[in-house]
Amino acid sequence: MVKLAFVVTVMLLCGCAQHPAQSPADTTPKVAATPCPSARPQMCMMIYDPVCAIHEDGSHSTEGNNCSACQKEAITAYTSGPCPEAAD
Repeated sequence: MVKLAFVVTVMLLCGCAQHPAQSPADTTPKVAATPCPSARPQMCMMIYDPVCAIHEDGSHSTEGNNCSACQKEAITAYTSGPCPEAAD
């Protein structure tokens, strides 16, 4: 009976153990970039649906939509939504 009480107590204490808190960077989902097609678009609709364009040199810029971003040869890929603000 004492062994059973000991095992139950240990199991309860293990369940109450605190886990280290995750930093916000750990919980942020990683979004895969969509590559621009090799055949660049010639015409695009003027619909504002911002994307974060990724340039060949690794820099980023917010573009009006994915089509207008991929019209530019220097842009290789994009992610949905505007680029995050630079931290001060």
